[in-house]
Parts: sequence; structure tokens; C-alpha cells
Amino acid sequence: MNGFWILLLILLFFLMSEFLRKKAVNQFLRAVHEAIRNKDEESFSLYLSSPQAKMLMSKNARLLIRCRGWVVLDRLDAIRKLVEETDPERFSRKEKRAYYQILFGYLVEKKEECKAKQMLKAIQRDLGKSKDPADLLFAFDCELAYDVYLNPQVSRKKDLEALIETAPEAQLRAVYQYRLAIVLHREGKQEESRALLKEARENSASKIEREKIDQILNGAWEF
Repeated sequence: MNGFWILLLILLFFLMSEFLRKKAVNQFLRAVHEAIRNKDEESFSLYLSSPQAKMLMSKNARLLIRCRGWVVLDRLDAIRKLVEETDPERFSRKEKRAYYQILFGYLVEKKEECKAKQMLKAIQRDLGKSKDPADLLFAFDCELAYDVYLNPQVSRKKDLEALIETAPEAQLRAVYQYRLAIVLHREGKQEESRALLKEARENSASKIEREKIDQILNGAWEF
């Protein structure tokens, strides 16, 4: 067998191995997401601690999945512990942004002021001077969210109104409408706030967010 055929066989073996690995990863992720959807915390934890998970994915990838799962399952106690034990310096720049994107909004909505403030400082340090526009936009959005939820002395009303007008997609517009509704509620403009919440509900593609807005509109809880 000449060198060409040997190289071709090696290439085919590599491609087949990669195909099978991706297939296994996708099957594993579907099982994990199914456990989250069913609120099966035991299965979720077992999947991520399994030898299969360690073989298929990096430690950082498993941690990010764990973060997302605890947020969806609304496990504030687990999130607190995870944040305390995680050093963002272990991540690449891309992984850092994913980590912050998963957790920061959850922390400010839960009014975890101390942890949210610490994370905001880390975001400003790690992403606030980036040359990537996506990093800069994300850092700005985190500052905005912090002010809306945890710094009522700063209205940010004009920023939110401008962002609603210029949002490139409905889902993003819903996020800013929801935040502006909080500001209006704080100002005592309940009817305007409710009207904006209804618009946010129509624009949101997230079932979880729509359910949250329904709870507010039905008076189950307030901002």
C-alpha cells in the first residue's frame, strides 16, 4: 500500500472518529437538556459528573452547562456556591463572556447585590476594554442591568427607550421593555409599566420569560 492510500485511510479514520464524537456529544447534551426540562436535578448532576461527560467535554464546557442548568432550575443556593468556587481566569476570553452571560442577569434579578457587583467589576476588567464590539456591548448591557435592578438612584430611562427603538430583533426589544417596565413601576407609573410588560411578553420567544411576566401581571409578585 503506497503512501497516498495510507494517508487517505488515516484521514477517513479521523473523519469517522470526529463524526462519532460529535454524535455522542449531541446525544449527551440532549439527555442533559431533557433532565433540565423535566426539572430532574438528580439526573442532571449525575450526567455532568459521569465518566462519559468527562470523556466528551472539557472541564470548562461542563462547568458552563452546569451554570446554565442551575439558572434554568432556579437553584440560587447552587449558583452562589458555584460563583464562590469558580475563578474566571480559568476560562478563555470567549468562555469568560459565556460564563458572565449565563450568570450575571440571574444574579441581578435575584438582587444578589454583593455577588453581582463583584462580577460586574470582573466583566469591566475582562471585557470592558476589549477590541471586540460584542464584548463592549455586553459590558455596557451588564452595567445597564445592574443600574435597573440594583441601583435605583440611576434611572437609565433614556438609555432603555433608545435601545427599545433601535433593537435589531424582537427578543432583545423584549428584554429592554421588561427593564423599562421596572423603572416605570419604580416611578409609580403602574399602568405604563403593565402596558410595556404586555408588549415585552408579545416580543419574547422565551417560555420562561413569558411565564415570569404572566406572574407579574397576575400580581403574584412585584419588582
